[in-house]
Amino acid sequence: MSGKLIRLLFLSFLFSQINYSILAQSDAEKSFYRINDQQGVQKARVDFAVPDLPALKIFEREAEFIARPGTVREISVGLGNLFQSGGALEVAPALLLSKASLSSYQQSPFLYRARISVSVNAPANGVREIGWGLRFTIIDDADLRTDKILQLTLISTGHELDSLSLEWLKSLPVEVLSDSASFSKEYDKFLSPTYGNRIKEAREEAKKRNWNKSILEFAVAGSAVSPDSTLKRFSQSGYAFWLTGGFPFLGEDGQIVFGLKGAARRSETNGIDDMQASFGLRSYYGSNNVKGFLECDWKAVKKQFPYFGFNAGGELNVLNGIWIDCSLGIIKQSNEEAKFTSSLNIKIAIPEN
Repeated sequence: MSGKLIRLLFLSFLFSQINYSILAQSDAEKSFYRINDQQGVQKARVDFAVPDLPALKIFEREAEFIARPGTVREISVGLGNLFQSGGALEVAPALLLSKASLSSYQQSPFLYRARISVSVNAPANGVREIGWGLRFTIIDDADLRTDKILQLTLISTGHELDSLSLEWLKSLPVEVLSDSASFSKEYDKFLSPTYGNRIKEAREEAKKRNWNKSILEFAVAGSAVSPDSTLKRFSQSGYAFWLTGGFPFLGEDGQIVFGLKGAARRSETNGIDDMQASFGLRSYYGSNNVKGFLECDWKAVKKQFPYFGFNAGGELNVLNGIWIDCSLGIIKQSNEEAKFTSSLNIKIAIPEN
């Protein structure tokens, strides 16, 4: 059999298998059909700002009252305000443990975005606190796993690659086509720079386009306190909930975030009857990796005059998966002297691929 005929038969078989695998997939799967459906979830992970962890946020008494929302990642860590001492871990159980496919994620985003957090805190007064939190995402237009524009871009790129692949196959010697190891090696060399760079470029464009898209989250948390470092005699010390949302502002350069918070803490009468409510409004300006913000807060506490607060700060993406945010603020209550506040937080999450 001639080498030309062998090549023709091989090309016909290979191209039929490529087209069959594409036709057998759903539209969601086609968007990442050059990588398998489970890898699609990982490739769509993007390094947006790591959100505040509810289990850690419940310990804050006088800093920002907004629980910063954010797109889900499998694992996140918050080191809390470095001027104090505390840390928390947040996981998305369904996303972390189920090996979710892209199509299953798109069918049940509420389930895969649900997160659980736990925390410890060691204030300067010698007590020890532990916390727990639950977070539920109602809307997240920033999530690349459900981004239709990105999917259509990758579908188009995949079709273009089909044409390039056919031309590339025609140029291969028969000895390479007939040896699976040599063929795989050559195909990887061809595919990586061609398609790998396209995925990266498409994802970077989506990151720039999506970082400030609409998001809405609900979170609840609880805390318990021990009077000393022996971690004995824990008693429930408080509960809190947050409703936080954000939407684009000034095109791709800004975002408005609002937050409602309700809390009940243990009072001097030893009952959890110290009721609090707060509202905050924050304005971000910048890009995904570097942005500044201004924030105004209002807080009402049972049997006390309301608090009014103002914060200014910023967020910085130091490395892939590592974020720092800091702020300086002032709080004023009735005729009391103004009180200055500050925070410096490090947040870490699984990096993007």
